[in-house]
Amino acid sequence: MISSSLPKHNNSIHAFTTKERTTQKNKIFFFSFLFSFFFRYLISAFLRTVSTLVNITRLGLKPCHGGKHGSISTFLV
Repeated sequence: MISSSLPKHNNSIHAFTTKERTTQKNKIFFFSFLFSFFFRYLISAFLRTVSTLVNITRLGLKPCHGGKHGSISTFLV
């Protein structure tokens, strides 16, 4: 009787750990997806900021060299 109940007990534990592993895999997949999405957003925001700063710097430096463009204040308004 003990030997017949023992495999059932082991099977239920095995099934539980398999289910747990699946849940962990899903969590890891979800968090990696979320992290990659967030990381992509950060990179794009950073590149956008850098390109905007470069454009403002270009527009701001042209009047100093006698260019025909407006100053930074004109660009921001």
